[in-house]
Amino acid sequence: MKYHDGNITLIAAVDIPQFARVSRNASGQATLAPGSGHWIGVAQSSVAAGEPVAVQPRLNGGTVPMIAAAAIPNNGHVFERGSGKIGPAPINGVGAPIGRAMQAASGDNAVIEVVELPAATHTIYTASAGDDTANQADIDTGLGVNPTTAFALIRSTAGVIRVPTGAVSFPGSAGVVRVVDTGLAVNEVILLMTF
Repeated sequence: MKYHDGNITLIAAVDIPQFARVSRNASGQATLAPGSGHWIGVAQSSVAAGEPVAVQPRLNGGTVPMIAAAAIPNNGHVFERGSGKIGPAPINGVGAPIGRAMQAASGDNAVIEVVELPAATHTIYTASAGDDTANQADIDTGLGVNPTTAFALIRSTAGVIRVPTGAVSFPGSAGVVRVVDTGLAVNEVILLMTF
């Protein structure tokens, strides 16, 4: 089996502009990444359908240029958009950021430098007074938007790990995740994974 360190080369299924996010189709060819879903990296050059394209894999270290679909503020979170682009907010208000803008994008087709974020983020929260009597904790993930999925584990003050007795949900405030647990006690630690 061959392993890669650095860019990978795929055959383009469609015309792909330089710095577009790409995914693979069922035939293993590079195509423009959709507005949500799996993508594997960023095209390093513009190519026509049928040509080989070098792709910098996701989370390969450092920063990566990407194509904006709209204006994006400096230091703002960036989210997946269709046609291999990025935007300042998730489509339909649901999704986790895929990176942070290192500079502002003036609008559609602007190329900006992005620091990628991992596909999953985690938040560690210590239950405080009030959480125990409410049997729930509202945890601000700092994402500014609701993730698509969340999972929680609770560590008791005795060090025992358990899953919450109730639901893990999104109560309405962007980026806030509610963890319900009938036995929640002060100083218990909640590990929240968001995707």
